[in-house]
Amino acid sequence: MARSKAQSCMKALWLAFLTVFFNNVARSDFSYPDFSTLCYRNATCKDLNRGTLDCCQPITDDKTSALVLNGAAHFQTCAQTLSSNGKIAGLTGKSDVTSPDTAMEPRTWLTELIEADYVDTDRMFTTVNYSRSIFEETVRRRDELRARLLASQSDLASAQLSLSHGLEPDSHGQRWLIVATLQAQTDELARLYNETMARDAALRAEHATEFAAIMPREMATCDNRLRLTPSAPGRAGAAWHATAQRVEDGFQATFLLQVSARNRLCRSKVELQRGQMGGRVMTEQRDECLRRDWSLDEWNVREFGLDGGDGFAFVIQGAGTATVGGPGAQLGYGGLAESVAVEFDMFYDADLGDANDLHVALHANGHQANGPGASTRMGQFRGMRTTKRLLQDGEKHTVRVVYTPGMDFNPFAQPSWPAEPHLFQFVKADGLGSLRVFVDDMDTAVINAPLSLKYAVRLQAGRAYVGFTAATGSSWQNHDILSWTFKEYSPNPWAACAADLPSRDQCVRERSWAVSSDGQLIAGQPYFEPGSDAWAPARTGMGAQEDAEVGSTCLTCP
Repeated sequence: MARSKAQSCMKALWLAFLTVFFNNVARSDFSYPDFSTLCYRNATCKDLNRGTLDCCQPITDDKTSALVLNGAAHFQTCAQTLSSNGKIAGLTGKSDVTSPDTAMEPRTWLTELIEADYVDTDRMFTTVNYSRSIFEETVRRRDELRARLLASQSDLASAQLSLSHGLEPDSHGQRWLIVATLQAQTDELARLYNETMARDAALRAEHATEFAAIMPREMATCDNRLRLTPSAPGRAGAAWHATAQRVEDGFQATFLLQVSARNRLCRSKVELQRGQMGGRVMTEQRDECLRRDWSLDEWNVREFGLDGGDGFAFVIQGAGTATVGGPGAQLGYGGLAESVAVEFDMFYDADLGDANDLHVALHANGHQANGPGASTRMGQFRGMRTTKRLLQDGEKHTVRVVYTPGMDFNPFAQPSWPAEPHLFQFVKADGLGSLRVFVDDMDTAVINAPLSLKYAVRLQAGRAYVGFTAATGSSWQNHDILSWTFKEYSPNPWAACAADLPSRDQCVRERSWAVSSDGQLIAGQPYFEPGSDAWAPARTGMGAQEDAEVGSTCLTCP
């Protein structure tokens, strides 16, 4: 009995050790080179990669991904693409979060508006039609024409065969007329099919990256990605790393994103007016979705015929992993309290105070529900289009979000500092840091914001959950993350990397990152004391003796 009890105690201790060990592993820095592989510093791996982010293991299902998916979020991987039914057991795919016919429905949403009244019953009717992307429509049209062409060719062959068997036409020549009609129909379908094939080929050549994201089977290629929402209306999705990360002392998140399959916003107009002779005259403008081509310049501007929305966000929150916000303008994080969201908004909502239809903004609301409105906005960058950061162009874009202890207020080197009134309540000398957002250009941030993170998010021992949200509304598109690396701040990279590591230099490089405007590396324990100016680091910058005299021990202020 005693031996059995001792064995039970040993087993419990061993399980507790394993729990602590794997929790510590999961809470260390991590990397998804793509979403078929997950890398940890402390994962069991070959000695050469020990202690680096080259310690990797394959992702075979949701559990091994260390991600918790909510709402419309799912994986699109090579394994799923190459499987016979598009599914892998245990790995959430598109069919698990959306009905298979949604994306291919020809007319998903339809709204008819009466824009103006003339005299009596003279009116102008405008029909607004939100329809699938040009890529999906081209493939649907191509497949439809192919099926019709094959059927027409079969009918023509049968009619011609009946003539070859000696069946003469009747006195009216009806059999010959049938053959001639079928021949004309087949020729017309062949012409349309060839035109569609040429259009399909041109789209593939000009937008190959986006086409591959939408229809990997069509391109005979595939990759592995996390899809936060499919290109379908009214969706919200979220993906969180399964364990909380230490964010209070600083972190760096780098990810590769791609937006694809923007829906089309089409318009048909019918206008009724009185004619000169007292009758009715009707004029009609055809559906603008029937346009065959868009130039590259038009591709990056929201016009009738090309739409898409709503956007996505990188979010830090303390509520746990089983959470997702609202769809549409809420971008999947609206409604989440205790959260900080870096949103990449791709749809103009005037009632929310949006600057334009493509901007980056920083939102928090403390203990209250967060959201994309002006009342929660701490800062924003309006110049995404003017700086050619066109997130809806179907290409891949790199984003980096960096939170560092201390302040480095240098508006000449880093100009985009916000001054929104809502920000000030989260700027405290206690725990003050700098949050920066970089898009494509890793030298100049689009947002530089002072922020005491622990006043915006309820942290547990300095930890919070990190991940992504996205949403679609009456406009829609795919929101994809193709890779993601998250690194916690290391106060001493050299001490954190054991001397006997075969790849110690790589370990030190991975754990070190520049935080100051002149590219200097940061080191030291993050500790802050109130200074005379909450917008400046407590350290005087005049030397250790002067710092000691004013009582500052801020070792990490740049």
